[in-house]
This record gives sequence, C-alpha cells and structure tokens, in this order.
Amino acid sequence: MSYISFSELPAGQVIHADVCVVGSGAAGIALAREFLGTRHNVVVIESGSHRPDPAVQRLYDCDVAGLPYPSFQEGRARIHGGTTTRWAGQASRWEPIDFEERPWIPHSGWPITRGDLEPFYPRAERLLGLEPRAYDQTDWPFSPPPEFDAGRLRFCYSQFSPRPNFADAYRTELAAARNVRVLLDANAVSIETDANASRVERIGLKSLDGKTGRVVAKIFVICTGAIETARLLLTNGLGNRHDLVGRYFQDHVHGRVAVLHPTDRSTFKRRFDTAYHHGIKFCPKFAASAALQRREQILHIAGDASYLPSLESPVEAAKVLLKVARGREPLSRAPRAAWRVLKRPHELVAAAVNYKLLHKPLAPTRGPIYLGVQVEPQPNPAGRVRVGDAVDALGMPKAVVGWRLSDLDRKTIQVFVRTVADEFARLGLARVEPLEEALDGFPQRRAGCFEASHHMGTARMHADPRFGVVDADCRVHGIENLYLGSAAVFPTGSFSNPTLPVLALCLRMADALKQSIAKDAACVA
Repeated sequence: MSYISFSELPAGQVIHADVCVVGSGAAGIALAREFLGTRHNVVVIESGSHRPDPAVQRLYDCDVAGLPYPSFQEGRARIHGGTTTRWAGQASRWEPIDFEERPWIPHSGWPITRGDLEPFYPRAERLLGLEPRAYDQTDWPFSPPPEFDAGRLRFCYSQFSPRPNFADAYRTELAAARNVRVLLDANAVSIETDANASRVERIGLKSLDGKTGRVVAKIFVICTGAIETARLLLTNGLGNRHDLVGRYFQDHVHGRVAVLHPTDRSTFKRRFDTAYHHGIKFCPKFAASAALQRREQILHIAGDASYLPSLESPVEAAKVLLKVARGREPLSRAPRAAWRVLKRPHELVAAAVNYKLLHKPLAPTRGPIYLGVQVEPQPNPAGRVRVGDAVDALGMPKAVVGWRLSDLDRKTIQVFVRTVADEFARLGLARVEPLEEALDGFPQRRAGCFEASHHMGTARMHADPRFGVVDADCRVHGIENLYLGSAAVFPTGSFSNPTLPVLALCLRMADALKQSIAKDAACVA
C-alpha cells in the first residue's frame, strides 16, 4: 500500500526518498503522479488523512491584520486532496498580457511567458478531466457569442472539472504505486539545511500526539499553498534574504457589482447561461481586452451572468423539496415549496427539458440577474503573510494574514462596469444598473463583494533574487534543491482561478526535476 499513517511508524523514523513533496492537494498529487512508474522514489507528506479532522483543520488558524479574511479557514482544507475537496473545479488558461510587465501595475511581470506554459496546459487539463481548448470565442461549442468590440471586451469561457476532488480521482492510482508513498497524519514543522543554507538535507515531521520523524531526500518541493508556504519558510528562516517571503499576498475580488436587465430574458440566457458539452460544464464570460487594459490602465477583469435564487421560482422550490426528501432541509419547508411548484409547473417542465435534452443547468427562471466579476489583484508588498507570537498545537508560530486592496482595484471595476454597460446597450443585450454600494464599499460581504479564496503571491517568481523568492523554475534562490509548487510563486494573478496554471507549472517542474535527477545519477555512476 502506498498510503501510510505516520502514527503507525516507530518514533524517530527516518524516511529516505529521491523527492519529498509536502502537501497532497492538486499541486502535490500532480507532481507525484509524474514520477509514477519511474525509478525515482517519492514520498508525499500530508498533515491530514482521508477524512476531515477538526483538530487538524485548526492548524490553519491565523490571526488577521487588515481587511477581514475568513478565507484563511474557509478557503483551505487540511486533508488528503487539499482544497480540491472543496472547490468547484473551474479552470481557464491565462492570456499573454497576464505574464507581461505592465508599466501601470507596479511589480508586474513574470520571468516566463504564456508560451513557456503552453505545452503543459493540455496535460494539466487532462488531469482535471477537461477538454484541451482555446477558451475563446473561436472555440466556443454553443450558440454564436455576442459581437463585442474587440478593443473593449473579448468573449471567453471557463470549464468545470467533472472530477475536481484529486483525492477521489487519484486515490486508487496512488494506492497501487510502488515508488510513491503518501504519508498521512504527518506535519512538516522544520526544514533543515547544510551549514551554508545552500541545500536542504531533511524535513522534520511531527504529529498532533507528539511523535516526531524526518524525511531525507535529494529534492524537496513545498506544495502547501501561499499562506502555509510563507509560514514554513518564515518559521525556518529560508528564502527571505531580501524580506520578500510573505509579501505581495493576493486574492481575487469576487462578487456582484451591477444588475442586468435583459432586453429579452430568453435570448440573454441562451447567450450567457452555463451549459454542458461532453459532460463538462462551460461558463461563458466577457473580459476586458488587452487593448482596454492598456488604454484605461486597469487590471485584468472578467464578468458573467450571476443569479440569486428567487423565492418564487419553481425550480428552486423543487430543489428544496429534493433536499427535504434527503433530510437536508426541515420538513416544515415542504408545503410552501410544493405550492410554488404547483403554481407554475410549466416553468419546472421547461427547466427539466433544458437540463435533460439541451444540457442546460437549472438556472432560475425568475429573479434578478447580476453582473458578477472577478478581478486580478494588484501586487502590493504591504499585503503580506507573516508569523506572529501565538503558536499552534504543534508549537509552530501561527500566520498573520494581512490582505490589502488598492484604488486600482476599485477603478478597474468601475471602468469595466461602464464598458459592459456601453457594449450591452450597443448590442441590445441588456441595460446595466450599477450597484453603487458594491463599487464604492468593497470588499464588504454585505455589498456582494468578497475574497475568492485564491491565495497567491507570497513567494513570488523573479529572475533576480533581490526581487523574487524563486527563479523561473520555481526553485528558491540560493537553495539548490528546494522548490515551491503553488500559487505562492505568482507575481500577478490574472482574473481567473489559479489551479490550472499551478498544475502547468508543476508539470513543467516535474519534467525538469526528472532530468536533473537522471543527470545526477549519471554523474555518480
């Protein structure tokens, strides 16, 4: 069996491997899979197990210094599979401008281009069970998209993985592996280097019941997410020669910023509702074009049609009845829900036909339609993750999370809403009614805007160690065998979910690591 519980091993156990991966979320599992069937021995360290454990999850507790940020708990899962056990599986490829240095965005620019990741996107998409696609209107498999002014908006879309939980998707494969072991219930608490701090020699492990052990390996890859990566590096004093670890902490602003009043609701829904193709859900979006970003000097942003369930909708009422039948809602909700279904049965029948025959999701037929947005965050060195004086149950310093937003974030939303309003009016699609409290008061959950739980940027990538924690290969500057595999390395974060580019980066890293290990073995021979 490839799965081993740390609690079953003798105290003080030393585990040897060629590659040690810390974390078994999307990045850790993707990286480990790349070594399946090779001659290289891999061990994956996971703090949790196969089931949620509140005591383990509490190890993610943080203090907050800055904007309210409940995402430090809500947006993470300390369990085999990591946050893939919670996310919806949305993915799309980033645009070339996302990697460019943009003069109006301080600290922007990657040491790699989209072209460097392009060969790895199809492999990453196969990991997610997605179709390799272009994610733009030339590749849209449904009705023709709106003819937006290309200098203002571009039509694009995202796909949703049909198997987003990596623990479920790859458990059997990992369990049968001969050269990959997943060590559960083991927490990485220390990273020990040689005398010059130029090479990691071992990682110290500790369980909640106090058992300790070590992993000795040739290569170490930290795949624990942006917050935990910063905490591990800061606690062990690594990679922070230029006071960059933990800085530039980013998350997407996500929420509702306007009400959309369609000229014709049925036509609008055909254009902008999510739909299914080959068993995969597709979500149409409209994004700020590169030309608009440059002209208005804004961040990358995209919008879509967002619904709130109407209390009068028979579709929502049918969902309530289903939950009552499954014991997820109290029986007292059934009579009112049943009355709403009987009041408009034709709407429920039409929705069922759309769902079964046309593969359209059960979107509300009544109620408001909102303009939902997701905004690229501005990299800000003052937004940071640091370690405080309080400690967790393992004796490790707790992280202190300071999320910051800027005037450019607000300006980006305001410019985008005006642009969408102009384009929707020109094309006769809808009237756009801005929600002023969302534009002026974000991020306030009561105003419909909040963080997206996309933690990024605390160990940014840069060719020069004075301006970045890792190099273009995700290797920590100055440490020859320590790599980071997560969105912590992102200098900027586009508007789209980070998982797909994280996977592409990890697959790129895996290819390089296999070559490096093979080269070292040849030299020894």
